[in-house]
Amino acid sequence: MPRIFSVDFEAERPGDRAALRLDPLPDGKADPQLVPDALKFAREIEAVNFKIYAVLEKMERLGQYNLYVRQIEAAANCGLNSDAKDFLIANYMVEQIQRDFVALVGPRFRQVFIRKLTVVAGCVGLVSLLLGVFIDRLPSRVIDPQLLSLVQAGGYVMFGVCASVWLSTVLRNRQIDWNNLNLFDPDGFSAPWRLMIVAMVTLLFCVLLHLQIIDIAIAKNNLTAFMTVPTIGILVGFIGGLAEDSLTKLVIGRVGQTIATPKAAA
Repeated sequence: MPRIFSVDFEAERPGDRAALRLDPLPDGKADPQLVPDALKFAREIEAVNFKIYAVLEKMERLGQYNLYVRQIEAAANCGLNSDAKDFLIANYMVEQIQRDFVALVGPRFRQVFIRKLTVVAGCVGLVSLLLGVFIDRLPSRVIDPQLLSLVQAGGYVMFGVCASVWLSTVLRNRQIDWNNLNLFDPDGFSAPWRLMIVAMVTLLFCVLLHLQIIDIAIAKNNLTAFMTVPTIGILVGFIGGLAEDSLTKLVIGRVGQTIATPKAAA
């Protein structure tokens, strides 16, 4: 079955916009019955092109432009000798864009997500524990003891989330250069270790504050019940943080699918 158009991939150098140019073949060489399919296919390719522009801009900012261009070019070349009716180029490119978006953008997205999650959780945990210390040291009780325990437990839950997220990140990160570990590298693989050290120092500071509260608990002969709060809090947070990997994969997959899937042709 004859083709009714030719496809050229245009992307000369990083920074240029890539495009698929559809050129109708000369009259007499195309099957008239395929023309409606070709027009529909051209509209789908045009919709995919807009998605490609957006993804390529993201790839360029992440320093992955050249790799991504080569992969899209391979996809286009794969469909050059295919029938228009099969929509091979569009289908292949949609799948390729979705896979590459997850593979290339996913790690950076996850790193930013973990960084923000750690900062927020650490701040909430620190504020909760500090609030518990100062409230407990007030001359007159201005807050219900159970509410105070709840606030402190919330802080330990946040630290449990931090611990589980960072532990899972470090265990999965097989590319850390242990001989050239730079704790001040903002974007390298050492960034998890740098932030983990900050988190651990903050947690140690909060533990020291907690020990001051233990003195009050000892005086009240309620040490066992008091230690249950941080133990359960950190355990719950740790278990909850284990779901972070599945959550980020779900988010990345949905974003990739949204970017890669062209809108239906009107």
